[in-house]
Amino acid sequence: MLKADHHLSRSPHAYSNFPIVQKNIKNLTLWGIVVLFWMLGCTIQDDDQKANAAHTITWVKANPYVVPGDSVSSPVKRKVNSATNAVIKARVPQVIPSNLNILPVKHPSPIPVNEAALTKIQVGKNASTKPSSFLVKGQRVPVGIPEIVLAKIGAGKDQNPYNFSAFGKLQGLKHNVIRCIAQDAKGNLWFGSLGGGVCRYDGKYFTHYTEKEGLNSNSVTCILVDKQGNLWFGTDGAGVAKYDGKYFTYFTAEDGLPSNNITALCEDQKGNIWLGSIDQGVTRFQGNKFTNYTKKQGLSSDRILSIFADSKNNVWIGTDDGGVSKFDGTSFIHLTPKEGLMHSDVAAISEDKAGNIWLGTELGASRYDGKSLYNYSDKTGFNRVPVSSIMVDHHGDIWFGTLGKGATKYDGQTFNHFAEGSGINYSAVLCIFEDKAGNIWLGTDGGGISKYSGNIFTHLTEKEGLSSNEVFSTIEDNQGTLWFGTPGGGALKFDGRHFYLYNEAIGLSNNFIYSIINDQQGNLWFGTNGSGTSRYDGQYFTNFSQKEGLSSNHVLCMLEDKRGNIWFGTREGGTTKYDGQYFTHFTEKEGLSSNTVLSLLQDTRKHLVWYPRRRRFQIRWQKFHPLPRRKWVKQ
Repeated sequence: MLKADHHLSRSPHAYSNFPIVQKNIKNLTLWGIVVLFWMLGCTIQDDDQKANAAHTITWVKANPYVVPGDSVSSPVKRKVNSATNAVIKARVPQVIPSNLNILPVKHPSPIPVNEAALTKIQVGKNASTKPSSFLVKGQRVPVGIPEIVLAKIGAGKDQNPYNFSAFGKLQGLKHNVIRCIAQDAKGNLWFGSLGGGVCRYDGKYFTHYTEKEGLNSNSVTCILVDKQGNLWFGTDGAGVAKYDGKYFTYFTAEDGLPSNNITALCEDQKGNIWLGSIDQGVTRFQGNKFTNYTKKQGLSSDRILSIFADSKNNVWIGTDDGGVSKFDGTSFIHLTPKEGLMHSDVAAISEDKAGNIWLGTELGASRYDGKSLYNYSDKTGFNRVPVSSIMVDHHGDIWFGTLGKGATKYDGQTFNHFAEGSGINYSAVLCIFEDKAGNIWLGTDGGGISKYSGNIFTHLTEKEGLSSNEVFSTIEDNQGTLWFGTPGGGALKFDGRHFYLYNEAIGLSNNFIYSIINDQQGNLWFGTNGSGTSRYDGQYFTNFSQKEGLSSNHVLCMLEDKRGNIWFGTREGGTTKYDGQYFTHFTEKEGLSSNTVLSLLQDTRKHLVWYPRRRRFQIRWQKFHPLPRRKWVKQ
């Protein structure tokens, strides 16, 4: 301690410059830190530049190498050995019905209808009596506070979750039997159920209106949104209720309505509201009075299932046992099985964009164009099942709800069937509706609601009728028919409804198919694994192998060039050109980089390009040119 004190007590001038030195040290330290950060920044920037340079793509022009003619052999040219060429009469292929939901339409034969010759029943004339009219009374009831439930995410059953989603009790609905769907001016969807009243869905919440909130019945059979924005609810046993956003107004038998059992609602071009009943015909509401039409006024039946107002202001009335009646404002005419209608039970009516009237019956659907009836059932690709609803979407496609077979979409060429196995949550569809966004909503008889908002993936597997789940090649022939080549299952032709199996048993040279092409003459060529190739002209199989001049019996790929020559890419045999008489071989001896050719194509300049194992090559009919490769270059 004394030594230290002595050391510190040395000459007063010994550390007289210490503050200056200390200041200089601080300055040097600060400059050192600045220099250190500068060097670090330069290093990072340099690394960034290197990283960017490493990811810079530069296209390097490469001159293709032309294999000199004097260093390769001339291609081998062999005439087809017709003596060994096997020509086999094709036997009848096995027909396998497909288990597929898309079926081509077999257009039905027209059944002429002479509408002018049909019996017209003028209302109030001859045997017809005048309709009875009643002044409207009605009962006005304020709406209670409805229950609001957050809608949970819809469940999905389809392989593609964007296709169908389902809404039931688990998602917030009161009831799983949805009888009707409508959309109001604000975009809200309304669902009528048989037991849970009506439910409003705004995309996020379910808002429930039941008897507790003032609705006249929890069994809602039909919904209508009129031109004034009012909602009408037809019920089973309690008449009809009009909802204006604040009040329910009831119309029942006590108020002059002929029946409390309402089955259908419709608004015509003049703004009249039409109500169908289970046993008292139809009633027209004209603001302050009801006018009732029954069999006495010319209806075919008093048991009403559906009502529709067409673009010509005719009102079509579907009945339970009398077919359909068309009312033009003064008279009725009837379409029944006598006139060619499929069935007397008409539960659904709609009009397509061409003005055809579609009728849903107990046995399928009927189309009426004003001159003829066309019936669609199981023989035409449709289902022989009751049609409960019909809707025409914004594309012009027609949707049918059926009782037992889900929903069917008709585009004029095909019927696309949607059942429980393809996304719908229940096979009994009571109603179909398209919202303003183009989503399709399906109300079911026990499964709640299905929403369809996507495209359909159609899967063809062994379950649908394929002979194998491995498919090596697919083509569409000149007639628009699909062909599939399988490894071991032969070739299959698919016409949209059935698979036709072509294999060794009917003349094909091998069941292992690598490739298929359709030439300009309409012949089909099948490249096989071990038996060369088979040419099929619709009646005969002509088989070509090494015996007939092919370079290999393993044909991996095929191509027809612009000149009509058939090219075969093979395994270990290079490629072979067939001009109808001769096989010409191109192998490694002729300049090809590999004798195994995996694919062939012809570019727009008519150069033939093929892809061997190691490098792709181009032939300009005389010489081989290895094609330039794209390279990644660091700068």
